[in-house]
Amino acid sequence: MRKMSIVMGCVAVIALAGSSNAGVEFRFSRPNTGYDAFQSDQHSCKLAATTLKWSHAAWYRGGSAVDRHRSIPVFLRCMTGKGYRLDPNGYRTGRMRIEI
Repeated sequence: MRKMSIVMGCVAVIALAGSSNAGVEFRFSRPNTGYDAFQSDQHSCKLAATTLKWSHAAWYRGGSAVDRHRSIPVFLRCMTGKGYRLDPNGYRTGRMRIEI
């Protein structure tokens, strides 16, 4: 059941991402967890979900030739593995750009 909810959450994220390039953000909560612990956990999960890809577009823009891409399913699995649950009143992750 838990895997199904993660899959459905990912499907919803991808559907919403198709209509907006601004990215997505999530809100998480975990009992007895302060904001500093949340920040640390989300940072480690974002790193775990990040891959570097060669990007001609980034190079032509004058930036780095490598763009960072985050895998939303990997990020969600990491956060739920640390005991967090999606919660509309929880701590915000901030916007994350996704590439499909």
